[in-house]
Amino acid sequence: MGYTAAESHDQAELLSDTFTDEMIERIAERLGDPERCPHGWPIDPVVEQRESRELVAIADLEPGEHGTIVRVAEHDGALLHWCYDHGLEPGAKIVIQAADPGSDRLVVTVADHERALDSKAAEGLFVRRASGS
Repeated sequence: MGYTAAESHDQAELLSDTFTDEMIERIAERLGDPERCPHGWPIDPVVEQRESRELVAIADLEPGEHGTIVRVAEHDGALLHWCYDHGLEPGAKIVIQAADPGSDRLVVTVADHERALDSKAAEGLFVRRASGS
């Protein structure tokens, strides 16, 4: 329907209590029965639990480590929009540049741009560490 992933979340929040099981099935079918939501979370809870064991929050990475964003926490709409506006979305490759524990900030590179993340953002982005980083 032309919505970004963050906009889709906003619309779903408004309508979620009105969806019937039939509507959900039709939407899923129309979308090609996706395995993941737009924010990277598996639809199947068994897959989600298994995958969760191998993911870490960006906040848990050290300077120099590389990873790929797999999931974006969707509980905060403003943060969700900020993440997508800055290229911090599922599939994005990131490199941790610096961590400043005193200021609770983390600097990452994504798509050749440095981004400063506060702790809330760094805790809400889940990555798969690159092997060998």
